[in-house]
Amino acid sequence: MGSMTAVSPPKPLSSSSTSPSSKPSNLNIKTVVLGTTLFETWYPSFYPEELVGRDLDRLYVCQWCFKYCRDLVPFLAHRKLCNARNGPPPGQLIYSKDNYSIHEVDGEEDQVLPLYPSHCDKPREINTIVKLFSQNLSLFAKLFLDNKSVFFDVASFNYYLLLLHPPSPPLPGPHQHQQQNQIIGFFSKEKQSWDANNLACILVFPPWQRLGHGRTLIALSYELSRLVDRRIGGPERPLSALGRIGYLKFWGARVGG
Repeated sequence: MGSMTAVSPPKPLSSSSTSPSSKPSNLNIKTVVLGTTLFETWYPSFYPEELVGRDLDRLYVCQWCFKYCRDLVPFLAHRKLCNARNGPPPGQLIYSKDNYSIHEVDGEEDQVLPLYPSHCDKPREINTIVKLFSQNLSLFAKLFLDNKSVFFDVASFNYYLLLLHPPSPPLPGPHQHQQQNQIIGFFSKEKQSWDANNLACILVFPPWQRLGHGRTLIALSYELSRLVDRRIGGPERPLSALGRIGYLKFWGARVGG
């Protein structure tokens, strides 16, 4: 698997921090490995109990397609064969600058794949097809969001992925694991919102937080309202504690700057 990077546990929630002040007692997954990066989870998620159990110390998640494994060996095997590893990022490119890009994924037109139980093991039913990417992304996001409720009914949402691309020129040998595209955050948006919501949920993954990426995603949500929806929109309410901090920082910078 190569070297694994451990991210320090988050600090208590404050105006300058992004993690919850205390973890719930019903955490079903304590830590997660995303690619080669290990970090703690914040909330329980609804991963199938028959696949991950009720009390798992570590879940392995593919950094490219978000399929998951409870065991290291099938995870390593999947990473070597994952079609998304060297393929184009999911969805349609809508913005690119420097080493970052944003891609739009339609939950209804998500890539249809054979059902490998959203999991890294052998398929249960080869002829069964499922829209895996958005569902797996939503399950992963729930580990860090206390109020996300849509996991499998993804057809009514678009997903906007923030990707970090490898540096150019490429890094030398010891950093080869950093040479693929990395999804570092996203927000989802209802295709038809009667309340003019331009954002349903937003998350920057913990290792890439506090770098301004949340403000980038929030700014995109307002640009989509202006250019595509042609109306004034805002985020779905009520805001989570983390969402409130993000929007206060965004509008504080806009008004003050």
